[in-house]
Amino acid sequence: MQITLLEQMNEPLVSIIIPCFNREKYLPETIASCLGQTYGSIELIIIDDGSTDRTWDIIKKSMRNNPQIKAIRTTNQGQCSARNLGIKLAKGRYVKFLDSDDLLLPHSINYQVQILRHFQVDVTVGGVKLFRDRELISVHENLMADVSFSNSILYQSFLELILNQRFTFNEILISKSLVDNVEGFYSYLKGAEELNLCLKLAAIYPKSKIAFSEEVVLMKRIGCYSLAYDLRQQKPNPWLLLSLEHAGKYCLEQKKSLNTELKNYVFNRLYISMTYAYRNGFVGKALVAYSTWKLAKIKPPVLKPWYHHILHHRLGFLWAEKILSIMRIFISKIRAIFIYKTKSIQQK
Repeated sequence: MQITLLEQMNEPLVSIIIPCFNREKYLPETIASCLGQTYGSIELIIIDDGSTDRTWDIIKKSMRNNPQIKAIRTTNQGQCSARNLGIKLAKGRYVKFLDSDDLLLPHSINYQVQILRHFQVDVTVGGVKLFRDRELISVHENLMADVSFSNSILYQSFLELILNQRFTFNEILISKSLVDNVEGFYSYLKGAEELNLCLKLAAIYPKSKIAFSEEVVLMKRIGCYSLAYDLRQQKPNPWLLLSLEHAGKYCLEQKKSLNTELKNYVFNRLYISMTYAYRNGFVGKALVAYSTWKLAKIKPPVLKPWYHHILHHRLGFLWAEKILSIMRIFISKIRAIFIYKTKSIQQK
């Protein structure tokens, strides 16, 4: 998709923020995909979050001939803190977040800026293509840059977007001012941090319109180690619970702008997450979240199976979970006795 000289002269600056940790293998490709954009007004901000391999050397080498690259090296503090540092350094009107093994197509930023202009919005979400290393060449060949706005959808709020689309924050191009106004990512989180940020945006901008397009703007690598993969292996983990609890507190602070639909969505998800956390050993964190949930003053959501629903609605969270725990122990013992007797009969 070509742009005119006048459009190039009026291009708003886009800041691409890349946190990285020990990414010497993939980071050069990611940097190259950012520098190869058809859109001219870009700055690339790379945060080396305490890498111990050659990542920092690669970043320094890339900076020598590319003045649009800014970089900083920190002690390892996690992805959220690294992203927040990138936000502080960013000078762009818009920001895009990438993982250090993601790739942009040459037209990605240009297309998303045109979407923002076309719909006159501050947020746009694009499509994503998953790929493995061996598929890289064919992926580039099959994704054309001749894109249009015809298959775009205009959502009326962040909540409507969350309810209707699955996406990561890396597919988003967003006005930096919006991210600044919700104080960026919740730095304590090591998972579900993007959901947390979207819910905060939904709370403070209840009527913000978002343009969604299925046109591919992000190529996400699969089949290699990543932080997200590592966290998925740590089952169970409390990050979703902590993300929802923090978002719940944030929502309650927005008394004037908080709508009922968002309130119910956040606190119903929080309640369900509490039950899973309690049953998987995170009792203290579940009880803290329960104290936050009670501030919303709503009824528990529909739970399955039916007897879980009845116990929680009649007895409350704590007593219901205590009784269900006793029931699970009892059923487990009955099952063990049944299996033992069955094996004894078969042996005879």
